[in-house]
Amino acid sequence: GTVRLTLNSLCSEVSGSAQRAFTLTGPYGSGKSTFALFLDCLLSPDKRLRKRAFGKIKDCDQTVDCFNKAFPYKNGWGVVKHLCDLNAPVQAIAETLLAALTDESVKTASFSDAECLQRIEEALEHRDKSLDGIVLIVDELGKALDYQATKGGDLHFFQSLADIFQSVSNAVIIGTLHQSFAAYA
Repeated sequence: GTVRLTLNSLCSEVSGSAQRAFTLTGPYGSGKSTFALFLDCLLSPDKRLRKRAFGKIKDCDQTVDCFNKAFPYKNGWGVVKHLCDLNAPVQAIAETLLAALTDESVKTASFSDAECLQRIEEALEHRDKSLDGIVLIVDELGKALDYQATKGGDLHFFQSLADIFQSVSNAVIIGTLHQSFAAYA
């Protein structure tokens, strides 16, 4: 169904191009967050959990092969989940990612957008090398875009964040939206 098609599309792009930033767009209740959870399970270092997730796609060799090519697996990927709300998204996303990648509680409230981006890039470059890669899932990204648009924030942060993920090996960012990105501008 839709999950398999979405997974195939994501994996084809990751393995066949330099694209590393994606959005899942759909109405409320369409399964965007469920897909993100399923992806988390497929990439999990927990072998039992991963096996159960793969059981859902085992009857489709093409999907399994495409997934294994896109997300090479040895030890497991770090999946970082951030749920946006109606607060300053730049600092909140940076704080979530830095906490996950550095095992430090870094308070970013006073950081500029540029400093947040610099810290994110450094954390991605110096991440735990035992992980096969990093996937950042930004759920309810539309709330962050709404916040930036209504508070005079710079939407360019999200382009810069995507550029960072494009430049770092084995790093993917996925945002979930209820309407197209352009509708928030």
